Amino acid sequence: MALVKKLLKKTYLFTSLVETIGFFNSIKFIILYYLKNDNLIKFKLKKKILFFLRPRMDIGVFTQFFIKCYKLNYNLKEDKKKIRILDLGANIGSQTIRFVNDLPNSEIIAVEPEKENFEILKKNTNNFPQIRLEKIGISNIQKNAWIQKNDKDSSSENFETVSDLNKIMKNEYYDKIEIKDIKYILSKYNFDQFDIIKIDINSEIKNLFKSENFINLLNKSQIIITRITLDGISNSGLTFFMLNKLFNLDIFDIKICDDNLIFIKNGSPIDCKILDSYLF
Repeated sequence: MALVKKLLKKTYLFTSLVETIGFFNSIKFIILYYLKNDNLIKFKLKKKILFFLRPRMDIGVFTQFFIKCYKLNYNLKEDKKKIRILDLGANIGSQTIRFVNDLPNSEIIAVEPEKENFEILKKNTNNFPQIRLEKIGISNIQKNAWIQKNDKDSSSENFETVSDLNKIMKNEYYDKIEIKDIKYILSKYNFDQFDIIKIDINSEIKNLFKSENFINLLNKSQIIITRITLDGISNSGLTFFMLNKLFNLDIFDIKICDDNLIFIKNGSPIDCKILDSYLF
């Protein structure tokens, strides 16, 4: 019985994958993944979207092609208001492009400090003029820091910034990056708020949430999307830390989709639905 359940689950996942990227692309990815190939490959998705990724290193991103996802919708169709979106930790752009797909009338600032991810992000968003890119980190400080390099043994979506004090073998394991306060983004683009903020920056979130400027920005937003990080059963975990620092939860509805925690402000014109659908 256990074997049958496992087979049915794999069949379901493969069917979902085929629906998103087609049969031959699905076979191609599976072969390259098990060959441990990390060369950049290209997929042609629905709506003629070209999407680049590394089969093994970007497996975390790739799972988004066949898991349950969320879909955003702007309810005031007659209102031509631009939806401003901040994507913190854009990685190679899978969620960034989904934002455009859900909300075509949007302006998106996608932030990604890791250099290899950023180069692929540029490729994946090249045909979307409403997406603007920033190769920086956002935190509560403005200085240089070090980011862990991608390698064959670690996922490209996991990184950790370290201070200038921790320089042991830094040239081998770390790349220098620039860290900015959120005021840099607001000033550069002349924004006073974002309608949607997505946060996926792993351990650096604790420093980010020490920034009063960032907390104030969250309170003005309509939708906040963040990763659930249950790294402990006590209130020392990142998710508990974030909730304690965040905002008045009484004015938000909360939804969970896979490992995403989604806060929706009461009365928001932007709706969020959880769907058994795929990336695009």
